[in-house]
Amino acid sequence: MLKSYTNIDIYDLSVDPIDISRKGGDKPVKPDPTYVLDCTNAIRGISLVMEWAATREVNPYPRAGYMRYSPEVYRAAMMRHFLAIQAGELIDPESNLPHIYHMAADAVIWAELTTLRNNDGDSTNE
Repeated sequence: MLKSYTNIDIYDLSVDPIDISRKGGDKPVKPDPTYVLDCTNAIRGISLVMEWAATREVNPYPRAGYMRYSPEVYRAAMMRHFLAIQAGELIDPESNLPHIYHMAADAVIWAELTTLRNNDGDSTNE
């Protein structure tokens, strides 16, 4: 079910869970969002990047403002941060946060936008 948040439609998984078929079977399962709690440091890093983007002094993003852009924007951003790490730069000079946190945030946003654009819960069709 789509739910409006700041005039942008997003999925409310608590109301209408995305059915995911188990490999080798056709019984749909309800996703368990508690699995993300196994990666609290990574989730904290993603939150720090998203909060920084929303509160930076120059051109801040409104909350959920990333939804106005193409998924390709975030794939490209993820690659820029990856290349910075490959070049030995671990901390993003603009945000003073680790590039790996930016990569994780970009990957999550890319997956979110791709899933919403495909409108079928399958982000593998890009």
